[in-house]
Amino acid sequence: MRSQEAALRTVAACTARHGIIPQDPELVQARREAQGAPEWTMEAVPGILRVYTDGSGLHPKDPYLRRAGWGLAYQAGGFSRWQWHGGAVPGRQSVARAELYAALWARTHFPGAQVVTDCLYVQHGCTALRTGKGSKSFFQGPDGDLWKRMAALEPPEVRWVRSHLSLEEARNLGFEQDWEGNSQADLAAKQAAQSRAPAQHLVDKQQRRMDLFEGVIGVVARVQEAVLNHERRHGHDIAKERKPKRQLPMPVDAPQGDSPAKRPCQKLPPHEALVRPQGPPPQGVHWLMPEQGPVTEAQSRALNTKGKIVSGWNLHCLRCGDYAVGCNVWREFARSFCPAEGGEAADHRWAPCNHEVEIRPWGGQCLRCGLMMRHRRVAVASESRCMTWGFYSQGGEVPAARPWGAWYTALPSTWKLDRGGECAPHWNVSEQGAPGVDEEAPPTGDEPEGQQGGSPIVKRLRTGYRPHALVVGAGLVVCLRCCWVGSRRGVRAGQNEVCDGDWGISPLITAYLLEGAFDGALSDAGPELRRLATARGWLGGMRPGRPPD
Repeated sequence: MRSQEAALRTVAACTARHGIIPQDPELVQARREAQGAPEWTMEAVPGILRVYTDGSGLHPKDPYLRRAGWGLAYQAGGFSRWQWHGGAVPGRQSVARAELYAALWARTHFPGAQVVTDCLYVQHGCTALRTGKGSKSFFQGPDGDLWKRMAALEPPEVRWVRSHLSLEEARNLGFEQDWEGNSQADLAAKQAAQSRAPAQHLVDKQQRRMDLFEGVIGVVARVQEAVLNHERRHGHDIAKERKPKRQLPMPVDAPQGDSPAKRPCQKLPPHEALVRPQGPPPQGVHWLMPEQGPVTEAQSRALNTKGKIVSGWNLHCLRCGDYAVGCNVWREFARSFCPAEGGEAADHRWAPCNHEVEIRPWGGQCLRCGLMMRHRRVAVASESRCMTWGFYSQGGEVPAARPWGAWYTALPSTWKLDRGGECAPHWNVSEQGAPGVDEEAPPTGDEPEGQQGGSPIVKRLRTGYRPHALVVGAGLVVCLRCCWVGSRRGVRAGQNEVCDGDWGISPLITAYLLEGAFDGALSDAGPELRRLATARGWLGGMRPGRPPD
């Protein structure tokens, strides 16, 4: 306490009350003299190809004691002896300004020479001045006066070099000469900064001053903390005027205790997957089925095109035979009237409706779309619009159409996401003939539409898309099915193209197979690819014997 009271008696009133540190006149005068250091010059030295520059500083964190010096080094006349110069930095005392002033001094006294520096600030600034891009930010910075002088002289070519490396590291990186030149410039800059070091009594005075004010500010901080704790205590006038923390309203029939925000809430269960409704839909509702089978050639090219994610998928109605092309119009088509079973379109309509929320242990869940929510959002959700529309017939809603409405709402997104452009197995009837004997026959038209189980299949009278059967070897990429041949760079192109089918046996591919060029790729291939290779003449890794001479 006595030391703190003594400190409070010896410092200024503004520091004891507010913690503000006043300026010392002697330190301010010393800093002003350091910033007003005169510049020295000499005659220009022509013929110098490369100049190494650097900057150094003392007490860089103290605004009153910091001093900066610049230095440069070069070799003249083809001799290995280094010559260097250095001096004081006028203006702001910082290492960055010393680096910039050294480059400016080199440009002034060594015209045409390349400047090598370890300061990216100088390298980026000179590049900006030479290209004219971003020079305004350097002119408006704290060293704008030096940058304007540099711009008036046409900035030199500046090359950056790493610093603070050992000679062995520099030799391994291949710039031993640059390391030596940078070291000479660094010695010159340090010597220039040491020659401008502040007097020792100024350093001691600033140290005592900072120690004293550090203790005083600590006392002021503790006093302020005690005042804040006193004003925040329960029953104080300031605490009474402060607004209470916001809490959620308590339900009327809720038991007394913690507020709903503090009660432990049950974790929401995971969302259940949307299941396709079974059986035929009600009268007036479309019975929709996306197109089945693998993608066509045109759709494959559209999917493999970079940046294109929309393709013309078809959605068929199994009742009326109508269809819609493009997933972006599926919902609009699903919410239209199906006239297959009679009735008037005016008596059957789809209309938007709000969420129908049922209370659950964790909160609530919409009976239409399955959306789950917390207790605090049940009231708001009940007045919000649901994505699943309701189907109305003769003025009343048809409850049996709800699962179909939810299914058709999520169908465009979930169908593409789950299948990724491919559909469930189907009966693929090609244009050249009927299915083979071993294949499953398509359903006949005598079967009723409304039978339970799987829905009728929409057949596509089109040949399915087939990718290339690619193998890599001998610098080539070969399709064993259509005999397509490309270079190794064509692997991606072959994967994105359509295979044209069996075009016969190519002697070139057979020769490569017999020589074992594709043994490495076929050893890890599947049974289908190995079967195609065997049909093309591959012997499974064995070499055919040669006849005797």
